[in-house]
Amino acid sequence: MSEPSNSENTYPNMDSLRLEDIDWEDFRIFLAAVRSGGFAKAAQDLSLGQATISRRIERMEKQFGVRLFERTPAGSKPSAEAIRIIGLLRSAEEAINRAAERIGSSTRRLAGDVRILVTEGLAAYWLAPFFAAFRRAHPDVSVRVHTEPNVAFDRGHTYDAQIQFLESTDPNRVTTRLGTLQFVPMASKAYLQRYGWPRSMAELDSHQLYDHTAYVLDKGSWATWLDGARTSDAPANSLISNSTPLLAELVRQGHGIAILPSYAPLVDERLVPLSLGVEFLTPFWLSYRRENADQPHVRAMTDMLRRAIDRTRMPWFSDSFIYPTPELLEGWRAMVHAETAAIAEHVLLPEPPAP
Repeated sequence: MSEPSNSENTYPNMDSLRLEDIDWEDFRIFLAAVRSGGFAKAAQDLSLGQATISRRIERMEKQFGVRLFERTPAGSKPSAEAIRIIGLLRSAEEAINRAAERIGSSTRRLAGDVRILVTEGLAAYWLAPFFAAFRRAHPDVSVRVHTEPNVAFDRGHTYDAQIQFLESTDPNRVTTRLGTLQFVPMASKAYLQRYGWPRSMAELDSHQLYDHTAYVLDKGSWATWLDGARTSDAPANSLISNSTPLLAELVRQGHGIAILPSYAPLVDERLVPLSLGVEFLTPFWLSYRRENADQPHVRAMTDMLRRAIDRTRMPWFSDSFIYPTPELLEGWRAMVHAETAAIAEHVLLPEPPAP
């Protein structure tokens, strides 16, 4: 065989090389020859003849116009060109293996325990139907959900995955930016019918206003946001709590107004967002333990969490504030219904584009 040259003039016309002309089995054989240190050992590992290994490598060299192995009296060793592409091919091989495993997982039942830590507001008012859908799809996976009012820091190795408000700095955890919570004032339809609809900050004097301690510490309280707009000397925040479910229930039951996530009307259509010029954004992250990230049942859960909170397709989790008008909310509800149904049927919707 005449050895292909690495000179520029002998490269084939790569523009004419089509994807269907490439045999991916050749790449697998090439990687086997690299790992085993030669054609003879690769032939043994793959249960192929050494002549077959040599012929497939030669075909690749001819097809791409480069020398992949240097032939020496001591055997064959990867060329400089081969070394340059080994990392890329290994990544491609891993991706193919993961794809094959994921396809296979759709036909077998997953089993195991997965432990999740999440803020109580997201757990109760957003993720609850998604967790239920996940359990219908994977009845043999035990899901243990723990909640806290405000998950800011890592909880070590206690949980397989957690959703938190500060990016993890632990090198043993994989961290993914999930999205941004968008907060706006909310009241119930019953409350507005009884006490009137405030159209500006100055009209809040006679209303019951509820605060979360996190808002008071990080974003400012009602008193800060009102900034002199009130004419009354009464305290602006009549009740402060660290419990999002408590504040949400007070609003749902028609007792007052609180700052809630903009997705709240998707959970309960009785809730009404108020356009008062008060809104703020809070980013949050998903982190999970690197050492068990590839366990099928854990990966299924983290995949579900990315689906349930997807800022690329769910405007209420995007990084730019979008006021939830009635027209938008109607379309958003249809999207949420489709997502939970897809998870329950274990039929994932098309992958969103990378952010």
